[in-house]
Amino acid sequence: MSTTILIKRARIVAPGQSNNGKTSDILIENGIITKMADSITHDQAIVYQSPELMVAPGFMDLHAHLSDPGFEYKETLESGAAAAAAGGYTAVLAMPDNNPVTHSKSQVEYIIKRSAGLPAKIYPAGAVTVKLEGKELAEMYDMHQAGAIAFTDADHPIAHAGVLLRALQYSSNFGARIHVRCEDPQLAYGGQMNEGVNSTKLGLKGIPAVAEEVMLAHHLAIAEYAQTPIHIMAVSSAGSVELVRNAKKKGLPVTAAVHASHLLYTDDQLTEFDTNFKLSPPLRTQHDRDALIAGVLDGTIDCITSGHRPEDTECKVLEFDLATPGMNTLETNFSMLCAVGKFNAEQLVNALAVQPRKVTGIQVPQIEVGHAAEITMFDCTQKWIYKKDQAKSKGMNSPLFNQELQGVILGTIC
Repeated sequence: MSTTILIKRARIVAPGQSNNGKTSDILIENGIITKMADSITHDQAIVYQSPELMVAPGFMDLHAHLSDPGFEYKETLESGAAAAAAGGYTAVLAMPDNNPVTHSKSQVEYIIKRSAGLPAKIYPAGAVTVKLEGKELAEMYDMHQAGAIAFTDADHPIAHAGVLLRALQYSSNFGARIHVRCEDPQLAYGGQMNEGVNSTKLGLKGIPAVAEEVMLAHHLAIAEYAQTPIHIMAVSSAGSVELVRNAKKKGLPVTAAVHASHLLYTDDQLTEFDTNFKLSPPLRTQHDRDALIAGVLDGTIDCITSGHRPEDTECKVLEFDLATPGMNTLETNFSMLCAVGKFNAEQLVNALAVQPRKVTGIQVPQIEVGHAAEITMFDCTQKWIYKKDQAKSKGMNSPLFNQELQGVILGTIC
């Protein structure tokens, strides 16, 4: 059955495209943009309209833990895709830390086949090393041939310099990019939150910012030696922003991402021991938050990611030091960024839709007549309530349940 959609009086936010900044009606028939004009009428069309309606290329998230296979009680591909679509995402890069780990061709094929036809595209990220152990390279070429678009050990740092060097050199032969999480395991060992004034007050072992910065400097040096691109996931400190900034000034092919949670919150949130704010990397200080925001604004940080990590109550409702780090964020990421209050619509779309695809080598959807429609519709001014009983994700670990938020995703077309 064919579907016709009419979007009325939408401001187009598509950085670098010819229609950027224009206001137009958009007619979509059978998934293709067939007409754009000041005024379009169509009797059979499903109509989308809102006083401050904006449309953009569909958002893409480069860091989501979808837990399937192996941890379906936390999330499934179906619930994860539904949560992504509700949050404005038409594409998601699924982390490989499943059970079994996505470290072979068969696991990549499983995710691609299982996610076909879901409301958001699920792209598998293959593991860099077997079982995420950081020792032996996984079958990256075979996974790439099967459909993996990037390689990462997710939240497991690759501490072995030789393994990372070989991974960078090997993956460059077939144009794949390595995504790395920077944290020195010894410096971070046993840490529960950012090391600083608040960790001292709360009596919790801290994770110093230098744990991230030492590993980041290490990885940048190896990438420079290998002369290959590298993507830095989940930057969280002012020192890390400066390291990436300097690397880019030197001309290194480095890209970086930050979680929206780190742009909005600081370690002040942990004074009540709310485990929803126990994250990895940890929330840091206001100084770090300011530096991260500045990094997004000046282009040092390319992408804003969700870091979506759904957890059940058994992993979160317990003593702080026993709780699993992570926050359910896919559905609320856009509203969190609106709450930051530092970014205009074009800056948000660049970091949420354009740059993530440039990092992964995927074509940015064009809002042009004749192109397939992959669109996110949003209104930065509308308010809504994130109701726990209506959430699409299975994750119970959000501090925003039943709160009024600003910035509404009106729908996605994919």
